[in-house]
Amino acid sequence: MAKSEASNGIVLDDYLNTVAAVRRDFTLTLPGPTMRQIEDEPAAKPAANEIIQAFVDRCGTSIYSRVHPLLGTATSDIYTDAIKTEVYSGHKIRDDRIAWALRRTLELGLQAMVQLPFRQKKSAPAAKRLKSLVSTLNRLADKLTSTIYDPEIRGRIDLYEDATARGKLSALPSEIRQSANALTVVARLKVRKIRVNSPNPQISFAMYFIGWIEAGTGKQHYGQLETLIEAAFHAAGKAVPTWAGRLGIERHLHKRRRRKWAQSISR
Repeated sequence: MAKSEASNGIVLDDYLNTVAAVRRDFTLTLPGPTMRQIEDEPAAKPAANEIIQAFVDRCGTSIYSRVHPLLGTATSDIYTDAIKTEVYSGHKIRDDRIAWALRRTLELGLQAMVQLPFRQKKSAPAAKRLKSLVSTLNRLADKLTSTIYDPEIRGRIDLYEDATARGKLSALPSEIRQSANALTVVARLKVRKIRVNSPNPQISFAMYFIGWIEAGTGKQHYGQLETLIEAAFHAAGKAVPTWAGRLGIERHLHKRRRRKWAQSISR
């Protein structure tokens, strides 16, 4: 959500990279409903137009992006010639393609939102994963020891001309065991967990989406966004989640979690 230092413009790179990361991390292979399908839902098109106009009112024509596959290839007609300044290198979006580019960014966000699961897959507790790693490291150290001190292999190692490398090979099992011992201590530490984001990936991304729109328009546009999110779920043939109608509350909870986390690391 980087902003241009020269104006109220906005750079799209962070947003596009975040959407791409979400698509990759959650394996979102399908494109989802198109903006045209979303805007066919009641009140959706005026809501989208209001947000796009708010971007234009605040940013003018100062909207920038590096070439990104989610927005367009290097040969697309949306970019001007490459620009490079002390603070940014990329492209300015062509004036006559700004509305299209902003509509595309809305489409990308809404598509990701409706495809995300409503519950994050649980991974094994950190302490359990560390204990498993310690066990693996200790087995590896034992195998290394038995291997490098096997008479035939030892003879081969002694023929190796690099004395420094020979020394590192001999010390490796001990270093691995030391690392395993350190991780054992780490696994036993009592850690107070402070949740930063919602456990619901849809809500987490929606909070980022709102933050990006606020950065570009100066406002959250909760009413228009609720309309668009509901329309996106309808267009995707899915039930509208309850959180879609309480974006303001979810944003408040999100900010409160962030403040709590910030306080915990500043002590």
